[in-house]
Amino acid sequence: MSSGDVCDEGGWLDACLDRVKRARVTVFGDLCLDAYWHLDTVEQEVSIETGKLVHRVARSEYSAGGAGNVIANLKDLGVGRVYAVGLVGRDMFGMQLREVLSDEWIDLKGVLDIQGDWTTAVYSKPLMDGVELNRIDFGGFNRLAEETRDALMEMLARTVGESDVCILNQQIPGGVLDEAMIGRVNELIDSCVGCRFIVDSRHRAGQFRGAMLKVNAHEAAGLCGEEVGLGERIELERVVMYGQRLAEESGEGVFVTMGESGLVVVEEGEVEIIRGLEVSGEIDPVGAGDTVVAGLAGVVGSGGSLVEAGRVANMAACVTVRKLYTTGTAQPGEILEVGRNAACVYEPEVAEDVERAVYLEGTRVELVGACLDCGKAGVEGGVTDVVFDHDGTITTFRAGWEAAMEEVMMDAVLGDRIDYFDEGILETVQGRVRELIGRTTGVQTIVQMGELLDLIREFGFAGQEDVLGAGEYKARYKRAMEAFAGPRREGVVSGEVAAERYLVKGVVELLELLRGQGVRRHLASGSDVEDVRADVEALGLGAHFGDRIYGSVGDPEMEPKREL
Repeated sequence: MSSGDVCDEGGWLDACLDRVKRARVTVFGDLCLDAYWHLDTVEQEVSIETGKLVHRVARSEYSAGGAGNVIANLKDLGVGRVYAVGLVGRDMFGMQLREVLSDEWIDLKGVLDIQGDWTTAVYSKPLMDGVELNRIDFGGFNRLAEETRDALMEMLARTVGESDVCILNQQIPGGVLDEAMIGRVNELIDSCVGCRFIVDSRHRAGQFRGAMLKVNAHEAAGLCGEEVGLGERIELERVVMYGQRLAEESGEGVFVTMGESGLVVVEEGEVEIIRGLEVSGEIDPVGAGDTVVAGLAGVVGSGGSLVEAGRVANMAACVTVRKLYTTGTAQPGEILEVGRNAACVYEPEVAEDVERAVYLEGTRVELVGACLDCGKAGVEGGVTDVVFDHDGTITTFRAGWEAAMEEVMMDAVLGDRIDYFDEGILETVQGRVRELIGRTTGVQTIVQMGELLDLIREFGFAGQEDVLGAGEYKARYKRAMEAFAGPRREGVVSGEVAAERYLVKGVVELLELLRGQGVRRHLASGSDVEDVRADVEALGLGAHFGDRIYGSVGDPEMEPKREL
C-alpha cells in the first residue's frame, strides 16, 4: 500500500493531460438538465387569484447534469471525441439540453427522443439571495419501453465499437439503466473487445459485471453489506478494505472516493491512496463526482494507469468544488494550476478525532504520526530543520487580532446600513464572518480579504461604490490591529515592558535547545514579512532565524508558508 504523490514532478501531469486529447469516450446514462432560477426579492408581487407571494425569475441559467455533466466535463478536459447515448423528452427541456451539449467534439446521434411519454430529467434549483431553495425535479416517473431499450442498445453497441472507454452513468431510479437494461449492458461488456467500462451508479452499482467501479465510501460500504450513516466518517482502513473486496469480486479496478480526503485506487490487489487536497474558501460539491469519473475515463482511455487517472481526477475535483452554484467542470489549465500548487490534507481522520491524538507525556503537545500503541513519533534519523509559526507560537503581540478583523469585516459587509438590519441578519453575517476567520487562520491577510470580497458580493448589502479592494481592506485591518499591537511592541523596544510578557512560555528555551543541537530554525507567517521581522528584533530573537523569516509580501500568489 502506498500514498500517491501530488505535485507535478517530472512533468507527468502535463504529459498525461496532453495524452487525453487522444481518448475516445462513450457516455451512456441519465441525461439531465440543471436549471438555476434566480428569484427576484426586490420587486415582489402578490397573486390576485391566490393571495400568495409570486416568485418571479430574474435570471435563469441551464447546464448539463447527470450523464450530461459527465459529457461536459469530458469536453472541457480536452477528450478527443465524446459519444453521447441516452434519452430525452419531446419537450422544451430536451431541446435546451441538446443546445447545452451541442459541440463539435460531442456526437449526439445517440441521444434519442423516440418515446413520446418520456419527460426530460431536470433538476430545477430556485435561488433566493444566493441561497438554494427546495429543488423541483422533472422526469422521476419515466418508464423505459422495450422498443426504446432496443434502440438504445443498438446505439450503444455502435459507439462502444469506436471508443476506448465507456462510462455507464445511472442517476435516477426511473432512468435508462433499469435492471433489464443493465442485464443487456453486461452482455455487451462480456463480448466487447478494445473498450473498457467504468460504472458510476447511484442505485444499482452491484448489478453491473466486468466493469471498473467508481463509488464513494458510503456506497462501497453498502455494496459490502454494511450500513453506514451519511454523516458518519468511515476510517481509511475500512475504505481500503471495501475497495479490495469489491475489486476481488469484480476482477476489475475500483475507485473509492472519500470527498475532501481524496480517493483509494485498487487494481489487481495493489492499493494506492490518493490524498485529498487543501481547498480554501466556500465550496460546492455538486457535480464533483461527475468531474472525477470524467477524469478517470479520459486518462484510462488515453493509455494512462489507474493511479494516474486517480491523481488527475482528484485534482480536477479540487477545481470543480470551488465553482459555486453551478455544476462546474475542470479544464487542463486549471488542473495544472492545482498540480503546481497542491497541498495535501495530512491524516484528516486523526485531525478530526481528538480521541486518536497522542500527546507528549505530561503536555498537550500532539505527536502527529505517532504510534497509537506505544505513543512514539515515527520520525527516523536526526531532525535538521524546525519550522515555527509566528503569532501565537512565538509572540502574543497580536493577541486579539480576531476581534479586530471581525469588526473590519462586519463593517465591510454591512456597509453604512448597519443600523437598519435586524438582529437575525446581524447574527447571520457575524456567523459567516467568524467562520471565514476561523477557516482561514494562518493564511495571508490579503487572501482573507479576497474572501471577504466574495462575502460582500454574496450578501449584496454594501453599495457598489462602497466596495473597496482587498488591499484596502487589509490596510484597514492593519490599522485596527496596530492600535493595540504597536504599543505592545514599542513598550518592549523602549525597555518599559519585559519581552517575556509577550513571548509564548518556553519558546526561548526551545530555540536555545535546537540551536545547541545544530537544528536550523525557520519562521513562517501569514502576516507581512516586515512586521514579523520587527517583532523578532523587538523580542531579541533575530539571531535564531537570521534570513529564514518568511511572511506576506502583499501578493496572494506568493504564499510564504508554501514557498518555505
